[in-house]
Amino acid sequence: MLYTAIPNTTLTPSALCMGSTMIGSVIDKQLSFRMLDAFLDAGGTFLDTAKVYADWLPGPRSVSEKTIGEWLRQSGKRAQVVLATKGAHPQLQTMHVARMAPGEIAGDIDASLQHLQTDVIDLYWLHRDDVNRPAADILETMESHVRAGKIRYYGCSNWRADRIGEAQA
Repeated sequence: MLYTAIPNTTLTPSALCMGSTMIGSVIDKQLSFRMLDAFLDAGGTFLDTAKVYADWLPGPRSVSEKTIGEWLRQSGKRAQVVLATKGAHPQLQTMHVARMAPGEIAGDIDASLQHLQTDVIDLYWLHRDDVNRPAADILETMESHVRAGKIRYYGCSNWRADRIGEAQA
């Protein structure tokens, strides 16, 4: 397995990242646990999930995070994993309504910490953007969660290039 440093972090996960959209839902818990074990046995260390994964299916909400959290607790392998998750996704029934207010981000981070049964998330991705909020305000919200020790690093997903540039500036 190859490992690669994520620039500007102390994270050096496996170059292959295991996505988990169907973990705990379409892929049942027992098979999910076996797949996670096999990934780590093969040298994989990078797991990616999201609070919203599989919420479009009938059944419990945030099932991917909850399944990974249960596996981490039962296996005792949290220290071996670079754990990434995503939040601040709009509610599925109102995708046009952004959820990037500081309280919404905080609520999603706290829920993910509980689901994942961990005290810190290594890499927290903002799943969507709200172009009506200045990037600097969003970054200050994220920095407050780094200072609180809830997340180690953060990034974005589904942001336009100009917004990423604004955030970098």
